[in-house]
Order: sequence, then C-alpha cells, then structure tokens
Amino acid sequence: MARASEGYELLSVGIDIGTTTTHLVFSKLYVVNLSGGSAVAKFEIVSREISYESPVYFTPLIDETKLDIGKLQEIVAKEYAAAGIEPSDVKSGAVIITGEAARKENAEEVAKVLEGLAGDFVVAVAGPDLESILAGQGSGAQRISRREGITVANLDIGGGTTNIAVFKCGEIWDTATFHIGGRLFTFNPFSLEVKSVTTVGASYAAQLGLSIEKGRPLNPKDVEVFCQGLVDVLDEVIDRRNLSALSKIGLIRGPLRRDYQIDALLFSGGVGHFIYENEIKDFFSYGDYGPYLAQSIKNRSVALKKHRILQPDHTLRATVIGAGVYSMKLSGSTIYVKEKDFLPLRNIPVAQTFLEEDDDVQSIRQKLQRAVAPFKENYSVIALAVNGWRQPKLEGIKQLATAIASIRENGIGSPLIVISEGNYGKVLGYLLEDRLQKGEDLICLDEIKLGGGDFIDIGNPLHIGNVIPVIVKTLVFSN
Repeated sequence: MARASEGYELLSVGIDIGTTTTHLVFSKLYVVNLSGGSAVAKFEIVSREISYESPVYFTPLIDETKLDIGKLQEIVAKEYAAAGIEPSDVKSGAVIITGEAARKENAEEVAKVLEGLAGDFVVAVAGPDLESILAGQGSGAQRISRREGITVANLDIGGGTTNIAVFKCGEIWDTATFHIGGRLFTFNPFSLEVKSVTTVGASYAAQLGLSIEKGRPLNPKDVEVFCQGLVDVLDEVIDRRNLSALSKIGLIRGPLRRDYQIDALLFSGGVGHFIYENEIKDFFSYGDYGPYLAQSIKNRSVALKKHRILQPDHTLRATVIGAGVYSMKLSGSTIYVKEKDFLPLRNIPVAQTFLEEDDDVQSIRQKLQRAVAPFKENYSVIALAVNGWRQPKLEGIKQLATAIASIRENGIGSPLIVISEGNYGKVLGYLLEDRLQKGEDLICLDEIKLGGGDFIDIGNPLHIGNVIPVIVKTLVFSN
C-alpha cells in the first residue's frame, strides 16, 4: 500500500467473468483514517480512480458445460502485462463469476485458480440472487432507492439472463431471475447463418412458432417476433401478472412478489446499456440480437411506460469493476464468543438487515430470511449483520434472538455469526444460547456496521481487552 500525502493509495483489481463477456478493471483507491492518530483506526475510501480497463473479451468456453480455464488465465496474464502491473502490486480485488458462467461445471475451479493470482481476493461464484444484488448495487439502484426513499427495480439484462433486484428505501426487498438475454441464439453478422442456439432459446422459439436452428439462415422477421416475445415476458414479470407458458420457460428464480409497488425502473448489463442509447446504428454487428432486444424493450414495453425510468451510474460494468478494500474494525467490549476453536474465520459473506424500532418477531424473521436467501445456495457460513437498532430495549433483543433462532434450522451454517451495529452483543449471545441447541458454536460481535455484500474475516481476540478484530472486505463499484 503506497502512502499518499494525507492517506493511503491502494491498487485494486476486479475480474468479471459473465455469461457472454469477461473483463478486468484496475483501480486506485484512496483510503484515509477518519479516526485520528490516537483512536482505533477506521479507514474509509474517499475516492476511486480507474487506472486501466481491459478490452471486453467473449468468455472462453471449452464446450457448453465448461469454462476454458487456460484461456481465462491467458486473458488475465495478458491484461496484467498491458496495464504494466505485477501481481504483487495488487493489494485487493475480487473475482466475480456470474450468469450462465457461474453455472458451468468448473466455475468453482476457475474461481480457485484466479484467486491465486494476487493478494487475498474475495471470490464469489454468484448465484442468481446474489448476482441480482451486486448488479443493483453497481448500477446505483440501491443508492437511489435509499436517497429518495423509493422502491427501485434494477433489471440487469445480459447475454443469457435478466437478474432483477428490488430495493425499498435502500434495503433489498425482492429478487427474480429469468432466461432473458441478448445471446440465446447467435449468428454470423454477415450471412445471418445461425451459429448457436441455447436450449432455452430453442424452447422460446418453438413456443412462438419460429424455426431458429443452427446452420440455417436467420429470417430478420423472426428476430422481431422473438424479441417481442421476450418483451412480453418482461412486462409480465414487472407487472407481477400470472406467468404465461412463454414466461415459465425462462424462469430461474422468482417470480417477483405482489405485495409492494415499484416506483421506478433502472437497467444495467450489456442489453441494458443499449436501452439508454439514443440511436443504434447497426443492430446485428455483434452477431447477436442484443441491440435489437434493447430497442424492442425501449419502444414496445408496456411496463416501461407505467414507470419512471432512472439513469444508472453504470450499465456494462455494473456487477463489479473494483474490489476488496480492507478496513480494520474492532468489536465492542460487550461481545459473546462461545468457545474460540473456530477462529479465525475468512471470507464470510454478510447478509445485512435493517431493523425499525417497531419491528416484532415476525417482521424481524421475514427481514432475516430475505437477507440470507441470496447467499444460502453458495455459502456454507453466513454472517448476520443487524443494523438500525443502536440501543434497543431488552424485550427487543429477546425478539431478535427468537427470530434468529427460528431461521437457524433453515441452514445458515456453523458457527452462527451475528454482528450488530448497536452495543448489545453479549446480551444477545446469552439469549441466543438459551434458544439454540446445545453445543452450537456462536459468536456475537457489536459496534460494527456492515453492508450487504461485504465479506469479512474474524480474527482471534486481541490482547488489548475483550475485543476481536474484523477485517471488512467491501466490493467496491466504480464512480
């Protein structure tokens, strides 16, 4: 970490391996200690500067089921060299594998190989829910929702999937994922001969009465009908109508619930990028129908005309473009740790929930379930971050303990980790111990505010009082 005049400058890398494309971004992050010289250090990012962006590569595949690890390594090595950066220069970073790429047989192996490139990477093979949330954070949907106090749905439309995240006043409220994207079939941009068709793409085509087959010339009229079908599916999803047979073909996770109103829409991803383009000059030059789909959504979607459309911070690189800022935080002294044999812990994802003063057991349970849902599929241990309550009454802490214990059986891993913003970790720990099965590992830390999507390391207790160090690794999205 380089020392700047009034803080620290650290180099971070983001590696994004998606359904269709792969790219790297190197960023300089300017970090300052906000607590002053004598207090416990509290570092915060005050500015970000992109220092190098790689070209966008098509994600290399061996076949329809496997990523090409060798070619991915070549891409990464080539771009490190082009940026003039040695692996040892990079102090933080993230490798995010998303969309259909995350569902390839060897996605976990790819993550492990790339993890070893430099530093202590946060590596996330993102399931559909987590991918939706990351895209919504990177596009700015969560920030706008929190700032304006509204409910915003972010639609991240890529090559193979559309990941939807709904944020209500900044809190993740709902998610859904459908096989809607710009590359369910591809073609030669000059001859229009079909090069590939996914299974879902063929099913959509059959339902729409189209014949789109590999090796056969593509009828431009079929593209129009196909894209209109996808637009109809999006309209059903956004309007929360009963799903048609066409929509059910592409359903991966969801649909969206019907117990809330959406105030505004925001788009990200490769197809989402084209929705904000004023003029698209060539619809077929990419060898896919992505630009045409964007234009169809823009001109023909009934749902879009009903909602306010927001301008995103980022579209193409919304999922992740920088990563891994490390900031040391110390727990409060009123903490609870049952045994310590399981410490230290590394790379634990954080499921964050925000509690209101009048939340009861049922509402707390629902918020916790929503918070952990995106992580359960891909992570064996999850940290529960409880924000909002700073000085709750004993009755409130009892209700929180009851709610946590009630979702415990749904599987959030062992040890059970709870980190509160307020100063009540020890009390919560004792109350939880009474409500859990005997012998369960448990740690309750307090006076640490975490965000959803953070990853944390928890160290052994320090010899400076009854405090435990927590390293927070925040996925950083570019400005």
